[in-house]
Amino acid sequence: MLTPLQQNKPAVFEQVFALNVTSNYRLIRSLDPLLQRSDAGRAIFLTSGAARNPKPFVGPYAASKAALEALVKSYAAENRLNALNVNLLDPGHLRTKMRAQYAPGEDPETLAPPSTIVPALVELASPDCEVNAGIYSLSEGSFLQPDT
Repeated sequence: MLTPLQQNKPAVFEQVFALNVTSNYRLIRSLDPLLQRSDAGRAIFLTSGAARNPKPFVGPYAASKAALEALVKSYAAENRLNALNVNLLDPGHLRTKMRAQYAPGEDPETLAPPSTIVPALVELASPDCEVNAGIYSLSEGSFLQPDT
């Protein structure tokens, strides 16, 4: 996973984009008709701070998350005049297998478990959530400003 960009194999690059971008595009394409029928449709996508602050050796991942954010913000803009709200959730550092590969010396017990994102997902999925095209940062406990 931690590889200089020029040493990444094309298959790895394509796999990362397939998982983080193409699969989400296909979800949008497949689920949009149902979301449009709802009087309070909500679409939530998981992003990463790597999209806005890329670090060395994670080029494909950072690029794929930046592409996902652009895709989602475009979808949100297309729906700004209807009841569908589209947002991103940046969960921050969590105790996951991927995080352990990225930071092998880090004590996983210092990180929150993945289940800590559930309340934020519930809030973003609520009909009371009126934000559209936002990035909710779990570590900040709020939406990031549009210019971040």
